[in-house]
Amino acid sequence: AGKTIVAVSAMLAAVQGGHQGALMAPTEVLAEQHAVGIRKLLAGLHIPASDNLFGEREVRVELLTSSVTAERRRDVLAGLADGSVDIAIGTHALIQESVQFHSLGVVVVDEQHRFGVSQRLLLSEKADRPPHLLAMTATPIPRTLTLTVYGEMDVSRIDEMPPGRTPIETLVISDQKLSDVIAGLGRHLEAGGQAYWVCPLVEESESVDAAAAEERATVLRQRFGSDQVGLVHGRMKAEEKDAVMRRFKAGEFDVLVSTTVIEVGVDVPNATLMVIENAERMGLAQLVCPLQLGQLHRAVDARHLQRVLDGVRHHVDTIGHGKFHNVGQVVLALGVVVVQARQPALEQRGGHGHDAAVNLGDA
Repeated sequence: AGKTIVAVSAMLAAVQGGHQGALMAPTEVLAEQHAVGIRKLLAGLHIPASDNLFGEREVRVELLTSSVTAERRRDVLAGLADGSVDIAIGTHALIQESVQFHSLGVVVVDEQHRFGVSQRLLLSEKADRPPHLLAMTATPIPRTLTLTVYGEMDVSRIDEMPPGRTPIETLVISDQKLSDVIAGLGRHLEAGGQAYWVCPLVEESESVDAAAAEERATVLRQRFGSDQVGLVHGRMKAEEKDAVMRRFKAGEFDVLVSTTVIEVGVDVPNATLMVIENAERMGLAQLVCPLQLGQLHRAVDARHLQRVLDGVRHHVDTIGHGKFHNVGQVVLALGVVVVQARQPALEQRGGHGHDAAVNLGDA
């Protein structure tokens, strides 16, 4: 939603004043993405430097995570301590005791709902005097909303999408049409695209009748090949999830099957389709960006967002007044075009007698 450029502007204000900026992200994948993007944004930008013959030097942006080599880590820590590193981007590694800043002026916490209160405070306490704190999120979970009201924080709201974001189409399709959705997914993959497939459960449950990520991954691997479908869920270790996300981002997987732990904010431009099974089991915060919608807005050719609503044939009368109508209102407020299929559209789209899922790969 444009949060990154706001974070960069804030940290540059600190650098301009002779201080340092720090951006903490919840995962290595997201931290690495920020580092690459911010370095690209600031390439060629110079600041005054009294210890330099030319009187200036380039802004130095460094990455600090647990994967950084020992030699590189020592170099980064030395740069943070002597002030030669202007902007530090990292994970929880930034709050380790060995990390000392020369003059920390601005702290940015991305996806702040993923961090505890004490973790955010630990980074702020790295400064000699209280730094400016920018907490960023695009996920409207209750705690985040409560902070905006009672957290004694100034609130800045970005209520528009950045230019260039392609509108997304939302379809609600009966679970009876699941085979058609998979067929449409196949056409999407044949056209060179990638896709997300989100399920509410990790594994099958005798007490809960809902789609499970492990079972769906097995089905899709049988259809598209075991080496084309990745799986991510909350029971995996962070390192394992990061490894799968990296492979998906690199294009090694065509489909990523996941629970709602799907990585927030990761930029996969080629992933222009998302299928969400049993969407009625997810809250608004899970359905609205960035957990789902935010992934697709980053796609250059974003076209379709599919919601496969289990048993939708029994809830047709409530679609226009319940959860999914509200999702549409929230998304529209963000400037996104949402097309929601009512009962006639589930059987005939545009009066041509074609099922919505059948045309999935043709639009």
